[in-house]
Amino acid sequence: MTPQAPGTRKPRSISTHLAIGSNTVTVDGSVIPIPAGRTPTETALAHLRARARPELILRAHIEQEGSPETLHLPITPPDQTPPARPLPAGLPPELEQRLMATRHLTTNGGPTAAADHAQSLVIDLTMQYGAEHSVTLHAAEDWAHLAWLTRNFEAAAETWLWLAETRNEQRNPCLTLLCADNAVAAWRRQRPENAAQNRHTLAEGMARMGLLRHHAALNAIPESTG
Repeated sequence: MTPQAPGTRKPRSISTHLAIGSNTVTVDGSVIPIPAGRTPTETALAHLRARARPELILRAHIEQEGSPETLHLPITPPDQTPPARPLPAGLPPELEQRLMATRHLTTNGGPTAAADHAQSLVIDLTMQYGAEHSVTLHAAEDWAHLAWLTRNFEAAAETWLWLAETRNEQRNPCLTLLCADNAVAAWRRQRPENAAQNRHTLAEGMARMGLLRHHAALNAIPESTG
């Protein structure tokens, strides 16, 4: 969704299929060993992150034991701009148009205008459908993505943390971990003084979700990108 600068090459993408069980992970038909101290979901996402490259986006199709939904997730390397997820199927036309309007603004070089639109849309959808409705959550993901693009890393980290906690309450471990990863990545890009101020809130959120690795990552000194 990032506008492409002249002379740059659009990242290519490939598809991969994962099945996550209670104690197994299968990627494209091959079993992936689960390291000691890691959950199957952590192992699956770490495997995907390791395969992704700046010039390559993985289109992951994930089936998780106990979940009726197959997740379709674009995966990028750690600390790279989180790409927008595909919109859910079967949306009412009006909702689909409102979500697509944000993405149209983004791809046509207006991330700031798109961010404003996305933030207003999240507020409207929260009032109309509730904060935990799937459409509201998709709009919030778009807002967090655009906050990152416009270098509002404080808003991005706050929104990704809220999304992680919401997905955790919904018992969706894949999206919980993905959103938590993005929250930490956004925090690392904050200016040191802002990161220091926001560290406690993020660390408390990770502790509530039992994400000890993310909690530990928040004890590292963030690198400012300016």
